[in-house]
Amino acid sequence: MTVMTRSIKIALLAALPVEFVNFFVLLPPIKGYTEGHPTSLEQLRDIEWTILHWPGSLLLPWALDVPHIGLLLGFLVMFLSGYLDTALLIIAGIYGFRWLRRWGD
Repeated sequence: MTVMTRSIKIALLAALPVEFVNFFVLLPPIKGYTEGHPTSLEQLRDIEWTILHWPGSLLLPWALDVPHIGLLLGFLVMFLSGYLDTALLIIAGIYGFRWLRRWGD
């Protein structure tokens, strides 16, 4: 197995729990705020969530128009778009750190 294949498999595996927490625990920014102004941490979380799920947001109107399974398909589209973006971010981090390590030698 090549180093690149191993790195991609590690990133895909690591992205699952990260996206699970991101999607189900942190919740989308759609929920609104109950009182006062959002804190800086809440604003940062909402920006991160919006950026990672942006491709899914573009596909969401199409997914919701599918009869009978629109809501399930919309959920799946949003989760998968965040998962793939998270995996790509982890892959970029792995290769970035490897490049920095080689550059420092």
